[in-house]
Amino acid sequence: MIVNGEHHSQSPFMPTSEKERIRRTPEQIIADFQARIRKVEARQATRGLKQSPSARATIIAMRAIDRALDHAGNESDAELKRAVTESHRLLVEYLQAQGLDVEQRRGPHGRRAAGSEGWT
Repeated sequence: MIVNGEHHSQSPFMPTSEKERIRRTPEQIIADFQARIRKVEARQATRGLKQSPSARATIIAMRAIDRALDHAGNESDAELKRAVTESHRLLVEYLQAQGLDVEQRRGPHGRRAAGSEGWT
């Protein structure tokens, strides 16, 4: 390439100072591939779990509980909110133990009723 009468072999789009390339050791490369393999195996196990009729029904039930939590938030029945939140928490714990990536919702805030025990 010729610029102002001078011959330049470098493209104008290339940076003038190139960063030094960091080379990984074979152990680092192996560790990275093993991490990728673990991710693929986890996805495969999740797919197998989603094929199970009982697991699919559990996921559907959890979505229904999510909708119930949304509706319960608009009402003033604190015991209903606690019961629905507790059932949601139990389903989430089960699905996470089985390997599904499920988010835990935050429970209702505020003071507990005088007679409620065991709810954390």
